[in-house]
Amino acid sequence: MATEPADHALGRSRGEWTTELHLACEQGGKPLSMLLTAGHGGDSP
Repeated sequence: MATEPADHALGRSRGEWTTELHLACEQGGKPLSMLLTAGHGGDSP
């Protein structure tokens, strides 16, 4: 199986491709920053 480059936000969970979205927000809920990372095998139990 081919591996994805480190700068791609793709991972595998139960055989499917997944991503995770991490948000840092202010108290009012306005997004301050976003980070997209690869999903992990345990994301979909």
